[in-house]
Amino acid sequence: MLAGALESPTSPQPSPPPQGPWRAERESYLAPGSAGRVALAGVALLALFSVPIFSTVLPPLFDYPNHLARFLLLLTGGNSFYEVRWVPLPNLAGDLIVPLLARLIPLEFAGKLFLVLSFALIVGGAVWLNRLVSGGWRLWPLLTAAFLYNRQFLWGFINYLFGLGIALCGVALWLALEHARAWLRLCAAMLVALWQFDKEDLLAGLLLFRLLYYIVPFALSLLILGGRELLLALRGTPPPPILRLPSLAPTDVTTPPGTCKDKGDVR
Repeated sequence: MLAGALESPTSPQPSPPPQGPWRAERESYLAPGSAGRVALAGVALLALFSVPIFSTVLPPLFDYPNHLARFLLLLTGGNSFYEVRWVPLPNLAGDLIVPLLARLIPLEFAGKLFLVLSFALIVGGAVWLNRLVSGGWRLWPLLTAAFLYNRQFLWGFINYLFGLGIALCGVALWLALEHARAWLRLCAAMLVALWQFDKEDLLAGLLLFRLLYYIVPFALSLLILGGRELLLALRGTPPPPILRLPSLAPTDVTTPPGTCKDKGDVR
């Protein structure tokens, strides 16, 4: 009876229960090299690096109290000592975003949320840029989080760091629109870059771009080719021979009998 109770090794095994579409989609979303895996790891890192910010009443950044005071004045519209006057200046991200957030949440929490948003732009821009350059989602660009607490952050240059994240995302957007229409790329570049510069900085940036993009490569090529020719002349080395392409004309032409070649030279 014991032997009859045991199943035969050749008996068919029960098939596993079918997986639902949501489970297969979840597994593909969390597969190695997928965007979901990188996104979850990035969110976890941002949550970890945000703990020091939210664990204090006031983040120990040198210029952060001055920023909060200015945000309060912008939120209340000024007072008897200060008047709000808007002018188109660079590095005004916090002045635009934090007072808007402070209408919904407390000002102290809005300021901390702006710091975390700067972290997210820097890390997300680096990951997105690596995706467009390398062609795949990878985890190692998340090492950018190790440099979030830098000297600029401790000095309280929060608008500068927010602009740095915008710049990284702008470069990634420019590469993503590489095969798009020229006017679309120009509009994207203007939306990302122009509002971050003052007039003098913008003109200097355009001049530097022209120098680096056009003149410097041309000058480097002239220096390399001229230095090569000069070095060959000093060594007395003849220039390399010019490669001749093989002729397509037939080299062995059969002359039919009875032509001038068989009868002799005719002059």
